[in-house]
Amino acid sequence: MSDTNVKGDLFENIGRLPERMEAAIDLYVETAARELEGEMKKDAPWTDRTGAARGRLTSTVQKENRYIYIIKLAHGVNYGVYLELAHEKKYAVIQPTIIKNKDKVLSGLKNLLNRMK
Repeated sequence: MSDTNVKGDLFENIGRLPERMEAAIDLYVETAARELEGEMKKDAPWTDRTGAARGRLTSTVQKENRYIYIIKLAHGVNYGVYLELAHEKKYAVIQPTIIKNKDKVLSGLKNLLNRMK
């Protein structure tokens, strides 16, 4: 392999670093969102009657731009707001999941970025 080919490959790979970083972050955030959704479904503190409320807990990722991601956790049933806010929040699952996992998600992202230095 000639010196010119090595330099060309090196510059091409360096040029693709932002894309690779963005792809790695996308994957991390999507995975974290799915894990949070699974935890909500597993840890929901109410007794299921139909399974609808537990089954319709969801997570989505909204990407604002290259550097801003929003993980949204939500109920898919119209009475989800009552589960979250009524009865002194006894049946809440969204906020407790966020509080329990926010540091873990952020430190995982930090570790990913540190490995990419």
